[in-house]
Amino acid sequence: MLTLFKNGSLTGYSNEEIEKRKIKSILKREGYTFNRNFIDIEADSVFDLITHSDDKYFIFIDNNVELKWEFTKNFEKVLDKNDWCKIQAEVIRIINLREFTILNKKARKQALSMLGTAIATVECYEEARKILLDTEVYVRESAKETVRNWLLIFTLGNIGILIACVVCNYFFNVWTNMINVLTPCFFGVLGGCFSILVKSRKNVLEYNIGAGIGVIFVDFLVRITISGLAAYILFLAFDAGIISISIDGDISRNSLRIILYITAGFSERLVPSLLERLEKVFEKVKIGSSH
Repeated sequence: MLTLFKNGSLTGYSNEEIEKRKIKSILKREGYTFNRNFIDIEADSVFDLITHSDDKYFIFIDNNVELKWEFTKNFEKVLDKNDWCKIQAEVIRIINLREFTILNKKARKQALSMLGTAIATVECYEEARKILLDTEVYVRESAKETVRNWLLIFTLGNIGILIACVVCNYFFNVWTNMINVLTPCFFGVLGGCFSILVKSRKNVLEYNIGAGIGVIFVDFLVRITISGLAAYILFLAFDAGIISISIDGDISRNSLRIILYITAGFSERLVPSLLERLEKVFEKVKIGSSH
């Protein structure tokens, strides 16, 4: 029978070949069949090998990108059952994290490899526990990066749509009658998109990371809708004379308004703060008129 593994590597093959997932083809080419210690494992089910010991364990990722392992009967006898139960519970807990479910294939494979390594060090509980802690940190950070990438795609897509609308209106005058309404909304949404990009780069994510792409996309739409409405409310405040702009120097009034619309979309507190102040003013007026 072929001695396939030695110190975690394929005998006669480099680690680079293993990393390129050639294990399955090598197994078939060599006509290898697993020995009696691992009778439940078939070569076709091994997508990627994590680690292996002839007399202890075989830990791998299967074709469904799920973590699998099998212990020999002799190894099970010498295992500390309490330590193993704790490690197994932690492995299952990490795999069931909501953040784990949104990982891309590469990050998921890396996380599973780390978990498999923790299982392989079951004889040293503290070392296994350290690997599990590092794995959880990796999963959470990778999930954040995934969400940041989603937000980048959503934002760039939204900006592309805004630009397409401007170009369409320029050539075909589609929304000429609504230009006063759409202009503040346009710059408000632009400010909201800029805010999302800035916060995502600063690692300040206001989304439920494990919720999934659908929920995060809906939250994104709500955020930019609020940005557009905030800018439009600011436009109405200008139009009603509630807010006036005093300009010194050569600053264009229209340019200043555009900056304020973008700021209204960027800031989540500017327009709500304005409305709260107006509410207090109206309350005082109501109280004064009742006397």
